[in-house]
Amino acid sequence: MEFIGESQRITESKCPECGKVLDGCSGVNHNEQPKVGDVTICIKCTEIAVFGNNLKLRKPTKKEMEEFKKNTELMGAQTKLKQFRKYYSMLN
Repeated sequence: MEFIGESQRITESKCPECGKVLDGCSGVNHNEQPKVGDVTICIKCTEIAVFGNNLKLRKPTKKEMEEFKKNTELMGAQTKLKQFRKYYSMLN
């Protein structure tokens, strides 16, 4: 069974897609701090970003996106977050 890990504080970084300033993240099935190369999903726009140098978020390369699309866990998490955002926006 999957679980969402504890919230981790990160150095503020803007989502490369929507510009939302992010200062925290949670792992899936772990409680570890992110490291360079790890992937995250923006809580606002639900797009995928990669932790780059100094843990600043960057857009994935085309090659990375091709690999990410094969990752059913990542794509499932993105889909669930999109569904949550849609449902939440209907409540407001």
